[in-house]
Amino acid sequence: MHSIVYFDSQNKSNMYILINKTTNESAIIKEKSTLSTLINKSVSTIYRKQSLKVWSSGNFLIYNPQKVLLKSQRG
Repeated sequence: MHSIVYFDSQNKSNMYILINKTTNESAIIKEKSTLSTLINKSVSTIYRKQSLKVWSSGNFLIYNPQKVLLKSQRG
């Protein structure tokens, strides 16, 4: 049985896609504090950028996806 978790812009829980511009390595991050540590910016900076779809910080591109679909094989 498959289950799908759906987040949209109405949801208070945001996720971020972090891409290193040099290596093209990527990560999906749920918590602002973790993102803050990785990009060396304050959590308040992340709150201010939350309305943007994509923004840049140093060597990183940060995407604020509008919709996130997570699919699990667990019932």
